[in-house]
Amino acid sequence: MTRSRVTGILFSLILFSFSVLANSESPQYSATQIELNYKACLSNISYCDKSGLTSSQLEMVEVNNKERNYRKCLNSYLYCKKSSLTSSQLEIVEVKNKEKNYRECLNGHSYCKKSRLSSSQLNKVEAKDKDRNYRVCLSGYSYCDKSGLTSSQLERVEAKDKDRNYKACLSGYSYCDKSGLTSSQFERVEAKDKDRNYKACLSGYSYCEESGLTSSQLERVEAKGKEKNYKACLSGYSYCDEDDLAKSEIERIKSKRDDSNSPACAENGTCYGDISSATGRAKTTHVNGYYRKNGTYVRGYYKS
Repeated sequence: MTRSRVTGILFSLILFSFSVLANSESPQYSATQIELNYKACLSNISYCDKSGLTSSQLEMVEVNNKERNYRKCLNSYLYCKKSSLTSSQLEIVEVKNKEKNYRECLNGHSYCKKSRLSSSQLNKVEAKDKDRNYRVCLSGYSYCDKSGLTSSQLERVEAKDKDRNYKACLSGYSYCDKSGLTSSQFERVEAKDKDRNYKACLSGYSYCEESGLTSSQLERVEAKGKEKNYKACLSGYSYCDEDDLAKSEIERIKSKRDDSNSPACAENGTCYGDISSATGRAKTTHVNGYYRKNGTYVRGYYKS
């Protein structure tokens, strides 16, 4: 049984004892019961029974509750009871709350109450807000309010926006706005786009646009494609296109297969050119059957 559970049961028994004794003609509390209940009241625990306190204990509990409430008010907690504060405490709490609100306003928090600021504080907060908005606009954030910028700030922000857009266009990002580029920038971006497309075509990517290639680039891309296809056929890959091979390449591939003493299919049922589920490559290397040290025979197989 946990300590908290034992404590809860103990307090329940104490309360039960109080209720029983309260109904008797001559209630008597043990010292332990009184002490435990007193501690519960001092800590403002819900099962505190104030009827079981002495007058001096009750006074101390009230003092404790007022101090606790004062600390809550100083920290601006919602469950602070200002009606329980003294006039001097209320003044201190109001000053603290105003200071806290001023810091929140300076930091641009949404729960800032500008109506509670002095005129000098309001001026500083508004200056902070404008500076914060300016930095937001320079960074290109969507919640930038350009209407709050000075003419010189607006010029710098627009220059930043154009530079940011230019870099986006050079990188080929979809949100590039080419209509905002100068003629020289547009030329550089177009050259970058063409170079990017050429590299995509050389790599065999599906989004290659051959219509954007020069005749010499197209020749190189086609030569690259044929070279890749030849290597795929040599390796026995399933996506080999034999119709795209030259006669000399077909002869070399046949010669390679004929030179191999390997059978078309191995003892374990795997065949030349099968695709390995582990590597994704074609199985072209034949391994002869062999005996392990324990005498077990391993049948011949193809591996990639």
